[in-house]
Amino acid sequence: MATVVVRLDTLGLDDALKNLGQKEVRARVRALNRTIATAQTEARRAIAEDTGLPQRVIAQSLSVERAVFGRPTATLQATGRRIPLYDFTRQRKLRGRPTGKGAVPGAFIARMASGHVGIFKRVGKSRSRKGLPPHAPGLPITELFGPSLPFVFTNAKIMGALLAHAKENLAKNYRHEVQFLERAHAS
Repeated sequence: MATVVVRLDTLGLDDALKNLGQKEVRARVRALNRTIATAQTEARRAIAEDTGLPQRVIAQSLSVERAVFGRPTATLQATGRRIPLYDFTRQRKLRGRPTGKGAVPGAFIARMASGHVGIFKRVGKSRSRKGLPPHAPGLPITELFGPSLPFVFTNAKIMGALLAHAKENLAKNYRHEVQFLERAHAS
């Protein structure tokens, strides 16, 4: 499980914070929650661009733990198992087995009795049927998988861009929330 934790550094805003008193916590929590929501959207888009998966599939694996007054920390987590290679294919071709990086030699697309469709490859010896009845399958086979979303999420390119944007957005959102509360406090 990969995690991004966003915490707020309030250096340089001490004067404004003294005037707000207890409302400063409200500004902090609002800014954190806005920032983590933006980070979730950016992560979903970056992972979709990197993997070719639809954003709706990625959204199921990203979860946000919002900041609250008692715990002013927001968390974005990526969870999940390795994704079947079939989900990475943009064009569902029966020949060539596209996998994003190229075809996998000896792989084939099959529908199991359960209805599951995947890209499979034979394990061990070839499909030799010597001594087997004509209707016996050439097993064992194993399904091929790509990376898990937490693995893609921790990619240096994605994580670096995500953290840089989160830091920038957090400062902007925090200033905005402090100004909003100052205006409300003044009237």
